[in-house]
Amino acid sequence: MNILYFKEIKEAAERYGLDPLMVASVVRAESNFKADAVSRVGAKGLMQLMPNTDKWLDDDIDGFDVEGNLDNGCRYLDWLKKYFNKRFPEIIGMDLWRIVWAGYNAGQGNIKKALELAKVNSLWYQFDIWKKYLPEITGKHSEETTGYVKKIDKFWTEYKAESQSDFQQGVLISREQLICLDELLQNIQKILSQFREKE
Repeated sequence: MNILYFKEIKEAAERYGLDPLMVASVVRAESNFKADAVSRVGAKGLMQLMPNTDKWLDDDIDGFDVEGNLDNGCRYLDWLKKYFNKRFPEIIGMDLWRIVWAGYNAGQGNIKKALELAKVNSLWYQFDIWKKYLPEITGKHSEETTGYVKKIDKFWTEYKAESQSDFQQGVLISREQLICLDELLQNIQKILSQFREKE
């Protein structure tokens, strides 16, 4: 698997407990890995953060600085996850991530309103109902948001499949890794034996 800036993505993602492949999927959807990207509304860098968001997260970061942009983007994803998890604890797993990505694209306030309308107007909460209310709040931008969420979902699925394939190939071809693993298991067995003898 060959992802541009993956070392930097991994470092930033791990600081906030995020899956680097998910972050890479957001970067791909946002800028297609172009560090100097600027959107028509002024979002900058790999993670296409708006200047106000960048300033709110870290005033000293240049939007085109790769490490800084990735750090702010990951910090923002983590903040959105906590924001939605606190307000809608019933949304979990992949559905929570889809809400986070929608908030990243359309603004957390807009997605919060759509989720609240979905809850008020249904007898029981169904995840996808919020999309029905998004056009009332964001107009035509709602189509971009739902398409954006689908894109990240698709990219993340592809990256996970590639990563699994790479891992399986690595296990099959790397004799050195198997030898190290065997030594590690033998050491664990010795420690367990010593521990049992002391009991």
